[in-house]
Amino acid sequence: MNVDATARALVASADVGIARFVLASSTSVYGSGSAEGMAARVLDESTPVAPENIYDVSKLAAERLAQNARTDQLATVALRFGRFFFPSQSDYHLRKLSTGLDVFDACQAVMASLTQSLNHRSLYCVASDLPLDRASRERMGTDLEGVLESEVPGFVARIRKRGWSLPPRVGKSVDSSLIRRDLGFRPVRTLARLSGDPAAAPMTSAQSAEDSLSVSLLGPGGSSQETLADAIGWSRKRSPTC
Repeated sequence: MNVDATARALVASADVGIARFVLASSTSVYGSGSAEGMAARVLDESTPVAPENIYDVSKLAAERLAQNARTDQLATVALRFGRFFFPSQSDYHLRKLSTGLDVFDACQAVMASLTQSLNHRSLYCVASDLPLDRASRERMGTDLEGVLESEVPGFVARIRKRGWSLPPRVGKSVDSSLIRRDLGFRPVRTLARLSGDPAAAPMTSAQSAEDSLSVSLLGPGGSSQETLADAIGWSRKRSPTC
């Protein structure tokens, strides 16, 4: 489906004169994280891919299709999204230390890709990550708590008060700095929000009115489909011309 559906969508886009095509790819194409005791792998657009299953292979094949379909009339871009899966509130949010992506931030990235100049780039990594430098990301593989105490003061104490367990390390960390720089992407659902960090990305009044992340994005029994619909509606409010 990833390959055939992408091919069909690209042909249809060209046939009807669509100017821009955004492909949802995945950071899964980078493979596993580093081994215990090693620095975390930093995943960005220059990191070599290491597909581990048919899903990863199909995503890379779809990316190649999109890249080959680029013309002066059709711009294409692949967004390697982090993980959305919601097994629990704690897992959903703490995964943002590694590859986690909040659905609201994903929609923001799509809107930015549709409305901003792509500067001839065809690939971006997207996550609800903290704006850490490379050295700090690598250090999360050996001193996660130390990095958080330094970069997000109060976060460790707050999650422990909530009853969550901080993982001892992370094996990989998605770096979204390129899409931040090129397209103005600024994730607002990062872990800095949970820490109460006043330096976290500010929210507009529309975001505040629709925000359900004082504790978590999805409460018990929450519907991911409803949340995605809300997120798309919120993104359109931010970009009324789209």
